Amino acid sequence: MKPQTLLTCLWKNFGSAPHRMMFLGGVIQLLFATTWWFYDLIARYTGWFPFQPPLVSPPAVHAYFMIYGFMPFFMFGFLFTAGPRWLNTPAPARNRYIPVFLFMMTGSIIMDLGVVVSMTLLITGAILYVCGWISGLMVTFSFMYHNVQADRRHLLPIALSLGFGLSGALSWLLWLKTGNPDLFDYSRIAGIWLFLLPVFMTVSHRMIPFFSRSVSGPEETVWRPFQLLWLILTGLFLHALLEWYRLPALLWPDDLVLAVTGLYMTWRWNFFRSFQVRLLAMLHIGFAWFGLGMLLFTFQDLVWLVRPEQALVFGWAPLHALTMGFFLSTLFAMVTRVSLGHGGRPLMASRLVWQLFILYQAAVLIRIMADIIPDSPTGDFYCVSAAIALLCFIGWSILLIPLYFQHLDNG
Repeated sequence: MKPQTLLTCLWKNFGSAPHRMMFLGGVIQLLFATTWWFYDLIARYTGWFPFQPPLVSPPAVHAYFMIYGFMPFFMFGFLFTAGPRWLNTPAPARNRYIPVFLFMMTGSIIMDLGVVVSMTLLITGAILYVCGWISGLMVTFSFMYHNVQADRRHLLPIALSLGFGLSGALSWLLWLKTGNPDLFDYSRIAGIWLFLLPVFMTVSHRMIPFFSRSVSGPEETVWRPFQLLWLILTGLFLHALLEWYRLPALLWPDDLVLAVTGLYMTWRWNFFRSFQVRLLAMLHIGFAWFGLGMLLFTFQDLVWLVRPEQALVFGWAPLHALTMGFFLSTLFAMVTRVSLGHGGRPLMASRLVWQLFILYQAAVLIRIMADIIPDSPTGDFYCVSAAIALLCFIGWSILLIPLYFQHLDNG
């Protein structure tokens, strides 16, 4: 086959489904974000690599990349694929989702260069990325209301959360221009509590009970009461407000309710039975981190009440239980499932995929323990955790990326 014909064929296969384009963009940006953070940690804590200070402080860049840098790619890829099925409406056409990918991917690449090269490039890339995000929301709302009688109780919170995420990304962009710390605080708070957590919680509420029927039996009623979803979404919004207005003394009741609700849902969804199917267990393990993370937040809140001088007794451990534990473990599981299912492969996690996932859980635990164990060599723990996570995502990516370019006879 001629090179030009081969490239045309690959592009046709690549663009044949929205999840292929968006997931590839997400994988590339996830690899960049984890590689950059690994390099930065090694350079700062060990001196093995030459330290190249970015134009923006490393923690601020890390926060942006991990919240906004790759998650929207995966979210739009999932929404454009699953959303129309939930609503029984036509899937978005190629000419609707390809521009979303091109804007976001181009903006991401320019931002990646801009981090160390030029503030102008960084801002230009962020603007293009936001334009792609806006166009993705427009596509989402276009099919959401195509069928006015459809049940949108899951899609609407996801779409609104993506809107909050967009506001957080814009706030970070304005912070770059003005240096106003309130803008950065809003970007961080909105990104975690109004964007990522509501999206992942809503998707988990929709998908985990349905997938769990493979071990509980099709005759068992799907258990996903919407009252608990509304309770959790309200609690997340309340946490964001309390954190924004700097009222830490009032956080613990809200965080406790979230922790108890999350752990109860983990138990009610048959966490231990899920280990009969590896791919399902991956989703359950990811969700279990939500309850555990909120439990750590609750303990930290209560310590603050007793000893205000130890406001962050667990450091960033609770946050990383949510970000590395809940978000990235669930992402690992869900993207694997969608990529296999829509790539014509059996819905089975291979031994290698399972091993990579379990190894990644070790990275999560090491990162959490770094801030919990007194007098621990935190820098060494950070570096080891980042190295293991990067290794897992590289292996995972090698397995998934070829699926996005393969031809399917059934489309």
